Amino acid sequence: MVSKDLLPAALPESLERRRRPVGALGALLLRRKPARASVPANASAAAADTPKLVARGLSKHYGDFVALHPTDLDIKGGEFVTLLGASGSGKTTLLQTVCGLVPPTAGQLLIDGVDHTHTPARNRSMGVVFQNYALFPQMTVSENVAFALDVRRVPSAEIRRRVGDALELVGLASFAARYPRELSGGQQQRVALARCFVYQPSLILMDEPLGALDRKLRETLQIEIKRLHRQTGATFLFVTHDQEEALALSDRICLMHAGRVEQFGTPAQLYEAPRTLLAAQFIGISNVLHGTVDASGTSLVTADGGIPVTGAEPGAALAAVIRPEHARISDGPALLSGKVNEIIYAGSESRVLIELASGLVVTVRRTAELAHPTIGQHVGITWAPDRVRLLPRS
Repeated sequence: MVSKDLLPAALPESLERRRRPVGALGALLLRRKPARASVPANASAAAADTPKLVARGLSKHYGDFVALHPTDLDIKGGEFVTLLGASGSGKTTLLQTVCGLVPPTAGQLLIDGVDHTHTPARNRSMGVVFQNYALFPQMTVSENVAFALDVRRVPSAEIRRRVGDALELVGLASFAARYPRELSGGQQQRVALARCFVYQPSLILMDEPLGALDRKLRETLQIEIKRLHRQTGATFLFVTHDQEEALALSDRICLMHAGRVEQFGTPAQLYEAPRTLLAAQFIGISNVLHGTVDASGTSLVTADGGIPVTGAEPGAALAAVIRPEHARISDGPALLSGKVNEIIYAGSESRVLIELASGLVVTVRRTAELAHPTIGQHVGITWAPDRVRLLPRS
């Protein structure tokens, strides 16, 4: 627990003053009213089977521009779901409509089976963590964490206990008396997490919270967020453009593109069984060979020759997707051949880049214990037939 010497015996004067409305922000926060959404009569009986969050046809238009096309989403209680996509894909717009910062143009949003489509953000009982931390610079760590409880008029003794528990949870028990300027970026983000967890929301939204951190610190905080998710049992909706981050953290990933859901599934489903070429190319590294299925339906004719396929319709224009770890350099019979033009060392493995006759570059992953070819060497490439994923070209 946090040392009693680091937490004030009573709330600081700065927090005590905020128990009275101070300006527009204070008035807004303290004029909290219960949400007026109607609860079905059988809600308690059906609660166990009700998803935590449901979106039906949720969309957002800005004039003629469609930022979010009608979107359906079902998230179970306790799930960690990541909204993944490039800039402009609609992931942040979807998050903002869920938390109430942006009103939807159309559609419905249910939380615990209750319609919250038009419920004000302050009445949705969600925790939100942003990329820029949004800490008050004039407050200590403990005062920042206490703020969410203070505006809810929680008794002072209860605030002290819950602030102590939250700081213990994020590993900042000895930092309660410090100011944000005295903390590293990672520590400031942990304070933002503690401020979110302190009032124990069952739904936590995170908008690229690790985007401003260096790689090593991001990886450390990814482990911390997984631990916090497991310990709290809360439902997480996490936004990122980083595919590795999404794969590491998520129970399921909602891949978005151009304001639409491209694919929604587990990390393994998106990586091993992408449904579209865009999904295959966005998640991980993919070797993609474009071609047309021959009349027999057993070969995909590409610019670099035919490769065997099964279950394909003759004449279909398809893309064959092979992951680098499934391709092998062969000294014997091979499906393709080319010249090694680069070898990238990455510690436990190396990536061998092989240029085919057409100019297409194929990547093959090789573990450290395997002998590597030399740059300029001509090599063959092969793979197991069941490791090819055939997808429509469009």
